[in-house]
Amino acid sequence: PTDQNIEIWYSLYKETAKRDNFQIRSIEYIKRVFISTSEIKQKLIFAYFKDKVVGGIIILYSKKEAIYLFGSSKKLPHNSPSYSLQDFAIDNMQKLGIEKYDFFGIGDDNTSEHLKSLTLFKSAFGGEKVERIPSLDYPINKILYKAYKLIEKLRYFVYR
Repeated sequence: PTDQNIEIWYSLYKETAKRDNFQIRSIEYIKRVFISTSEIKQKLIFAYFKDKVVGGIIILYSKKEAIYLFGSSKKLPHNSPSYSLQDFAIDNMQKLGIEKYDFFGIGDDNTSEHLKSLTLFKSAFGGEKVERIPSLDYPINKILYKAYKLIEKLRYFVYR
C-alpha cells in the first residue's frame, strides 16, 4: 500500500481505538509491518460506503496461513464493515490457496465486555478454537522492567 493508504487506515485505527478503548501501535510500527520479505506478504483491505473508507484490515500471509493482524472501522448505524472485510479477506486468501485463516486471538470466559464482543465477532465465522501457551514477562532487571512499564503507559496516552 501507499503511505497515503496507510495514513488513511491509521486515522481510522485511532478512531476505532478511542471508541473501543484499546491501545494502538505507532504509525511507524504499522509502516514497518508492510516491509516485504520473501516468506511473508501483507495486504491492506478497505471497505467503502458511499465512496468513503469505513473500515480496513491488515492481513499477513504466507503460502499456507493468513493472520488477521489489525482492524479498524467506523461506527455506522445500520451496517458493520468488519464482517464484510473478514468475509472478503477469507475468500481472497482461499483463492490464493491458503489453507488457514487465523483471527489471532479470542478471549476466554473471564474477559472484559469489549473482548467478549470481539470474541463473538471472531467466533461468528466458525472455525476451530486453538489454545496456545500464553506469553508472560519475566523481568530479569526489575528496575529496567518498571521503567519499561512506565514508558508503555506513557506511550498509551501519547498515541490515544
